[in-house]
Amino acid sequence: MTQEAGGLRVRYLIDNRDEVEHKVVLKSGHELSPDYAQALPVGRSAYRYFRRPGHGPAVRNEVTGTTLVLQPQPSAPAEMSPNLLALNVELTYKLDLGPRSQVELDLALRALTPGPAATETEAGQGDAVPE
Repeated sequence: MTQEAGGLRVRYLIDNRDEVEHKVVLKSGHELSPDYAQALPVGRSAYRYFRRPGHGPAVRNEVTGTTLVLQPQPSAPAEMSPNLLALNVELTYKLDLGPRSQVELDLALRALTPGPAATETEAGQGDAVPE
């Protein structure tokens, strides 16, 4: 795990050291809740949940304007469900690892703050997550 400008990055290296192919399923769970303390007095309406085409799940705090975006590479199917004051996200990777092969998975969590770096196009246009 590394801290980068505007977020965090986690890299997983799945290493098959065997002589035969293996199928691996990896589930990665996340809870996205930007600026929780400022959302608490407002309640669930403080958050807007969405997923832009070609991007990962995101949550925007309508009180502070901060958006958290989960960016998996390679992309993976995501199950998303709103919680009381968060978006629960479960990514599922189904991997076919050939003999003596490796697969790298990269998860970035980006925080977009209000201002020029977080325009409505970056932070808010996309498919809403059903509640």
